[in-house]
Amino acid sequence: MMAAMFVGYADPDGSFSQRHVDFYEARAEGGAGVVVTESVLADLEVQPVHPKAPVTRADHDGVLPGLKAVADAVHRHGARASFQVSPGQGRQSHFASREVPPKAPSPVPAFADADITCQALTDDEIRHLVEACGEAALRAAVAGFDMVEVHAHTGYLVDQFMTPRWNRRDDAWGGDVIAAEGMSQAEWAPSASPLTKLSTSAGLSPAASLATMAEPTTAPSATLAMAFDVSGVRMPNPTMTGRSVACLMRATSG
Repeated sequence: MMAAMFVGYADPDGSFSQRHVDFYEARAEGGAGVVVTESVLADLEVQPVHPKAPVTRADHDGVLPGLKAVADAVHRHGARASFQVSPGQGRQSHFASREVPPKAPSPVPAFADADITCQALTDDEIRHLVEACGEAALRAAVAGFDMVEVHAHTGYLVDQFMTPRWNRRDDAWGGDVIAAEGMSQAEWAPSASPLTKLSTSAGLSPAASLATMAEPTTAPSATLAMAFDVSGVRMPNPTMTGRSVACLMRATSG
């Protein structure tokens, strides 16, 4: 399996470029059984990035041709294509200023400048990000991807929700790792409902709120596996010391 890695080859509109296609095809041809894309942003409204940042995005249908080109190139060599979706960078954003502070789970210091305090995401903004990730996942399914992986590690937004170091909320999105289950359950896809958990690894327990299955009723008639990679490095909770947890999601037509 080729893990996700940022390469910065995006076209100006955030689409996967021909350079991306060539890069991922070479990995599949070289023997990778699963090729995971770099992190793809599901939203740039609540979680903006620098206008010139060479990042990929999946918040509009204009990126579908590039997505399909990547999936097709990987499939040509018998490998599976995995799409890594991200709801944003949160406090890790390099696009930080006092006028436009990053939005994070709580008003904590920004990564780029500790003198800048992040703005806490509102309930509506969090729900918007959740829906945006679901829509991005559906675009990946339409384009032919076999798997969607949620970017939830190394201090970025989902990781921030899962540690009290950065998540100091006292609402439904606060509390310990399990209390923040809304950011990791079937709400990633519109009209989804949890079915069952798959498994945990490396001592990662409990994980009932993370390892779930869902059926997005608005998705295309193709099976779509969804996996969460959750880094344990920033987890102060001793029950969350493992490296990863995975779950599967099916996407079927309504």
